[in-house]
Amino acid sequence: VDTYIVIQDPSGVCVTDFTANVAGLIKTEDGEKISGVDMFAATPDTMYQKKVDGDYVLLGLKGGQEYEVLPKKSDDYRNGVSTRDLIILKNHILGKSLIQSPYKLIAADVNNDKIINTADLILLRKLVLGTIDTLPGNYSWKFVDGNYIFDPFKPALTQDYPTYVK
Repeated sequence: VDTYIVIQDPSGVCVTDFTANVAGLIKTEDGEKISGVDMFAATPDTMYQKKVDGDYVLLGLKGGQEYEVLPKKSDDYRNGVSTRDLIILKNHILGKSLIQSPYKLIAADVNNDKIINTADLILLRKLVLGTIDTLPGNYSWKFVDGNYIFDPFKPALTQDYPTYVK
């Protein structure tokens, strides 16, 4: 969900030389703060970057500008991945125990093709075994707007959820 605030000054009485601050929180589905996230505030002319650990405050942004605020984290693809994930993914594919969380379904789509199948299992196995270090065509982290409500009647991977991966 994009939110826009348009402030107008038809009489020209507002101060135009000011700074703005943007604050927020980057967290997991379980509410844990995510560390080592690069936060970007960008205009067509400028780029502001700051590494944050969950909570963030972007200070001193030039007022009167439209910024796109984006998180990015592209470090260790094996972070938090284990053989337990292989078992969970295999059971999901076989229909024994389906993954319910839309966020975990997004993560289970290892090759980013909007389908969870054996191709994802093979890639994840290679990652866990260390034969690959990255996931071709995918990111180590994807960020979804925390205000987005997934439609429980549609598969999460087919929904047009707002993501901040660029």
